[in-house]
Amino acid sequence: MDAGLQRLVEVALQPAPSTTHVAPSELWHVKEFDALLKLDGPTPACTERRTVVADTDGVNEIAWSITIPSPTPDGAPGDLDVEVLHGVELIGHERPSPRRFLMKLRLPRPLNAGQTHQFALEVRVPRGQPMRPTYVFWPERMCESFRLRVRFDRDDLPESVWRVEEALARDTDDLTPWPQSLPLDEIGEIDVQFPHPRQGRGYGVQWTPR
Repeated sequence: MDAGLQRLVEVALQPAPSTTHVAPSELWHVKEFDALLKLDGPTPACTERRTVVADTDGVNEIAWSITIPSPTPDGAPGDLDVEVLHGVELIGHERPSPRRFLMKLRLPRPLNAGQTHQFALEVRVPRGQPMRPTYVFWPERMCESFRLRVRFDRDDLPESVWRVEEALARDTDDLTPWPQSLPLDEIGEIDVQFPHPRQGRGYGVQWTPR
């Protein structure tokens, strides 16, 4: 009994292990997310730039995902072309559901807590595939800032554009205009910003084509 008690004391006095389990959502967060959606080319294309911050030491991979809504309520799921522009290497590509794409991205070097890194991707809708008139960001982890710019085709400007903010699930399905309409500038662009978007809510723009 004395030996057992001595062993319990020794275990209690040992320092905690240097590595601790950290949930995936706590490994890193997004400092800035800047998206440019271009609708004046041969097919819709979006340049997405993210600056991420490590929340723990040793972050060397980033998970990136996007969901493509069907062009029509009863339409088939769309496809997607993704190209890395800089800052990461694409090492994994999954499709957990017909509409959801998940990419695994490797950083050029591990990040320690507090360090930042920027990377950019080009996301394109394949030629000939229609796109639903919506771009809404649903944060899956903490994001400090989201900025979205949309460049419309000046020969095919939309009838109306509106801002989507704090949307709940299914709020954006029917494409009903929201009260916050957005005027286009003289070159057919809009620019919206969302500081500290909340996880699980939707932020972005929708429009009514002519």
